[in-house]
Amino acid sequence: MSRLQIVAADPDGTAIASPDSPYAELVWLPVLGPSSYLLWRHLARRLLHRPSGFTADVRELSAALGLGSRDSSQSAIARTVRRVERFGAACFIPPTRLVVTPALPPAPRHQLTRLHPIVLCHHERLMAALRDGPPADRQGAHRPLEGRYPLPC
Repeated sequence: MSRLQIVAADPDGTAIASPDSPYAELVWLPVLGPSSYLLWRHLARRLLHRPSGFTADVRELSAALGLGSRDSSQSAIARTVRRVERFGAACFIPPTRLVVTPALPPAPRHQLTRLHPIVLCHHERLMAALRDGPPADRQGAHRPLEGRYPLPC
């Protein structure tokens, strides 16, 4: 697999975390792990500018993320794609299509409870900000928590 066709998943109405939102960084980063988070954020950002999708060279993508330039089935980029898929941030459709969720939903509780309590605190504060924010904030699917960092936990 030397090239991937990257396309956006259809929104399902549960998305709250765009690639640049505090929720994505403070909650999804610890859930996904650094390489998987970086891959998702990189692809989701590119999809914001190219909503119809784009083709990515796997070696270039891997090198850009600091994962080396191999593209075998056991390479760092292949393992990272599988992890992003396992957490529902993307879906690989063989042989070369990767459907990426451009904005993520709230992280599942079972994932949050496995992490440091600070992550759960960030989740709860950001979800409260979303619930308690002005009605206009609850309307947008992709950026309702944009620019809102919680008070320290």
